[in-house]
Amino acid sequence: MKVFFTLLTFFIFATSSYSQDAGFPKATGDMGLAKQYMSYFMYGPALEELKLFYKKKPDDEKANEMMAECYLNLNEDKSKAIPHLEFLLKKEKYNTTVLFDLGEAYQVSNQLDKALEYYNRYKKEANPKEADQVDRRIECVQTAKELMKIPLNITFTNLGKDINSEYPEITPFVDAEESELIYTSRRKGTTGNVMSFEGYEADIFISELKSNDKWSKGKSISSTINTALSDELTSLSPEGNYMVYTTSDEIGMQIIRICYKAPKGRGFDKPETPPAPINEPKSNQLAGTVSNDGQVLIFSSDRPGGYGGYDLYISQKLPNGIWGHPINLGSKINTKYDENFPNFGINQNELFFASTGHTNMGGFDVFKTVFSQVAHTWNTPTNMGYPINTTDNDYSISFNKTGRNAYLSRNRTGGWGNTDIYQLTFKNLDPEYSLISVHLKAFSKYENEMKKADSLILVQKKNIDLAKDNPTVADSLKLVIDGLNTKKEALNPITGNTITVKDLTKNKEYGEYQPNIKTGRFVMILEPGEYEITVENSKYKTSKTKITILDKSNFVAEKEMDIILHKGELDAPATPH
Repeated sequence: MKVFFTLLTFFIFATSSYSQDAGFPKATGDMGLAKQYMSYFMYGPALEELKLFYKKKPDDEKANEMMAECYLNLNEDKSKAIPHLEFLLKKEKYNTTVLFDLGEAYQVSNQLDKALEYYNRYKKEANPKEADQVDRRIECVQTAKELMKIPLNITFTNLGKDINSEYPEITPFVDAEESELIYTSRRKGTTGNVMSFEGYEADIFISELKSNDKWSKGKSISSTINTALSDELTSLSPEGNYMVYTTSDEIGMQIIRICYKAPKGRGFDKPETPPAPINEPKSNQLAGTVSNDGQVLIFSSDRPGGYGGYDLYISQKLPNGIWGHPINLGSKINTKYDENFPNFGINQNELFFASTGHTNMGGFDVFKTVFSQVAHTWNTPTNMGYPINTTDNDYSISFNKTGRNAYLSRNRTGGWGNTDIYQLTFKNLDPEYSLISVHLKAFSKYENEMKKADSLILVQKKNIDLAKDNPTVADSLKLVIDGLNTKKEALNPITGNTITVKDLTKNKEYGEYQPNIKTGRFVMILEPGEYEITVENSKYKTSKTKITILDKSNFVAEKEMDIILHKGELDAPATPH
């Protein structure tokens, strides 16, 4: 049976003796070396050895068994385990754990009916003592089938190569304003530069939002935070002032550290390592989160006295600045399974966390609970739904202040490699709209000619008043004024326009507009996206102007811009004010 290991196992073996600065030796197809790697849970390098061995001996049962185990434990396409497991199942004698592993492989591949088939077969053929475990898997598959019937209306946007790499990027968090993105990366070149599992020892990276709504290239957050050990972000308070991350102590136990950043501060201060009873020396603390005011800490620990596995605990800061004795959040939140990655929501009475318990689709799912001020207790957690949660492990989600955008890590087809960071957009929530006031103008040369015509018309009108006793002169002057008005009309950019706006993001027409006949202005109300404004006028060349409406911390509620029409000169760009 595949070994299901918690994050703790990942951390403990990340610094095994088989790691080295230059990475693992080039694979040669050495079965013995593959076994040694797997004894230290190093499935990545083991798989590379096994792939070469398998090419020579595709019918080797042990190689197929080991390859299936590697695929099921690695953060890549786990359906690749299926043909190896199916091969083993065709043998006259097979280990019944193959049935369980096939159930899991089909489950995480969303082939849920097949998953149920093999879980039920395993239940009949395997040791009755394992019935509870397989019953739980069956329950999760049935939950997945129900949740996948009503998927949330969400779009996923990969944040690109400035944030992601060929190695795992995980646990992204943004502040409420979406001005900073902080995340964990196992890319080559981290502080320790030591190879482990599916990448290098983890560092924490930071990116800032640029003026064009794109994220800057991720960089190490600080040399005082990142060390040669694995440093993994677990939360960021919505105001962006408290960050919690994990590392290991001198004996390899997981501990949490807390960093504070002053308002308008340029970076986080030196991390604080809370002593016992927060970081207990004989237990592991896998994740934590601190409230905006710095007075409440919620963290995950496997200390004795819990409900099973890892539980969530809460501690309040005492007047002397020391964290108070932690209290278990209780059976409504904690289960006999694992609870991890707590994170306060924008509204500080909301808590998000990951759990392998509750009403679950498989692996870790993300749940939300709300603290009731009336009952003075946390409400029953609710599953965040599909596709926020999947049939595989899902650990965290971070929302902006509007709730329309969120961030998580996911292994999706078409990514940069392994798990990437994605922005989620909740389409059922209306975005913030920008009011754009557009002033339609002619190119300066023609604007000047119209102004001259207006001046001459005023002069001629005065001359008409002076020549009121001479009808012949007055009539001639009226003809001159008519000519000037005709010239003005021929240059007037306000009349005779067809104005259309195209939504380039959706590749469809957004609307048609007409300028005010006196002011030459028209108003558009646009949601975030990219648009092209086309102005067709028989007196001028067709004008095409692109405009981007930003939706993060750069959002602008109102904006003015000019569109210049021309006859033959170089295009005059839109001029924002």
